[in-house]
Amino acid sequence: MAARPQFLDEGDRTALAVERLAEGDEGRLALGFAMASMHGYFATSPILFIEAYKVPATQYGWIFGANAAGFILFSQINRVFLRRTTADSVLRWASWAELAIALMLFAVAWTSAGGLWGLLPPVFGVIAILGLIHPNALAGAMMVDPARAGTASGSTRARRAVGCTARG
Repeated sequence: MAARPQFLDEGDRTALAVERLAEGDEGRLALGFAMASMHGYFATSPILFIEAYKVPATQYGWIFGANAAGFILFSQINRVFLRRTTADSVLRWASWAELAIALMLFAVAWTSAGGLWGLLPPVFGVIAILGLIHPNALAGAMMVDPARAGTASGSTRARRAVGCTARG
């Protein structure tokens, strides 16, 4: 990317922000995969646990709740990590951890190793680690143009809502 002048007018800053996003922001990619795994979980976990593993619907709520608690717990632990390192560093580490746990989940699901009890820990790990990915990826997206951080946050949330509504 060519050198940029120190003082940019508002239109130039907007163009620079769009250009930076178009160059491939890691946070945007991480957030995209994180959202895909979260929505995949929402859509398929009732079928997987209730129909395939014969978990009673009343017990499924405990599984769903435990995974939600893991997500919330990790989003709170994120604060501790951010005291020691940057959001980009946490995002990078969490993305690699998410990939490793997702591969473990794939292996367990493919081989049926451990049955239901073999499946629950990696599912928990995949969902819980999203508590680190979501806030740090969103922070990275908002740092593209700090003057418009609120707009970036709102548009990211709006795109999620529209995407969820369109999917159904």
